[in-house]
Amino acid sequence: MQYWFARRLLWRQWFTKRRISIGAIAVLLLVTAWGGRMWWRYRQALDLQPDAIVVLGGGVLREIAAAQLAREVPDVPIIVSSGSPLGCLRLIFEQQRGVDFDRVLVDFRARVTLTNFTTLVPFLKAGDTPRKVWVVTDAGNWPRARKLGQIVFGSRGIAISPVLIGGPGSSRGESARKTHLQVILAGAWVLFGDFVLPPGSLNDRFTARQLASTQQLDNCTNGYPEFVPMQWWPY
Repeated sequence: MQYWFARRLLWRQWFTKRRISIGAIAVLLLVTAWGGRMWWRYRQALDLQPDAIVVLGGGVLREIAAAQLAREVPDVPIIVSSGSPLGCLRLIFEQQRGVDFDRVLVDFRARVTLTNFTTLVPFLKAGDTPRKVWVVTDAGNWPRARKLGQIVFGSRGIAISPVLIGGPGSSRGESARKTHLQVILAGAWVLFGDFVLPPGSLNDRFTARQLASTQQLDNCTNGYPEFVPMQWWPY
């Protein structure tokens, strides 16, 4: 009798381990298939013409550069992530450079480069259709932005093409430790979504409403050049 119970216990243990192994293999296959599909969509997107301008908030110079680019490519929308208050953006784009402000979409939720990208995915994702966007930032921020953009946007079939500004501060560089942490969080975000982002990584709704409702600032571009040198590629 003891022998029979021992064999039965061993059988249950073997079956449980086997079931866990099969489940793990199935999950691994699903993740691999999903990753392969995302990679293929991203590779397709790399060959496309950019069809939107994304501005990573970080100062008026980036927004001036984006307005200049918007004049060169008049048919594409512009999305500004946590940039200047709404009144200042209207001044830069519409009143000073003649860009129809109806083309400009503004989101004030992001507080770091990672959430610059994660908050904009819903605006840019078009089903299973791959796409490509220009990303306006400066040379100092680009190494971090490139890594995070390729992970976050790339996981959704969105490729990026840089628009890099010149001028003071463009080569300041950023903390490698902070970049590595955000890269790890970006990978977790790809798998689990906004749930993994630390509390406080997004502005609260009250702050966003305050920024969005700020009246026009006539002096917000004082001291800045009318033209910002920039590097960009039309593909």
